[in-house]
Amino acid sequence: MRSDVPVGSCLSGGLDSSTVVCLASKILKGFGAPRQEVFTSSFPGTAIDEAGYARQVIDATGCAGNFVYPDFSKLEKYLDDIVWHQEEPFGGRVHWRNGW
Repeated sequence: MRSDVPVGSCLSGGLDSSTVVCLASKILKGFGAPRQEVFTSSFPGTAIDEAGYARQVIDATGCAGNFVYPDFSKLEKYLDDIVWHQEEPFGGRVHWRNGW
């Protein structure tokens, strides 16, 4: 939790990230640090959108919420930039359909 810059966390709204954000927020407040920045990807109108849960965590902790709305139609255009910013191989669940 030591940092020269504000602390930020990814917040999906699930149990794991919500627990990390709540604990980190409590620790930061104990040290009088600036409020934690949290970042959430939102997919409105889909079954995978957990933004509502993330908003509940943000409200309960007083964190600064930042929401992004990924557009998968632009993935190919920005893939090189994503890989460059990630700076290392990364994985996740990928669903291969129609050659993608």
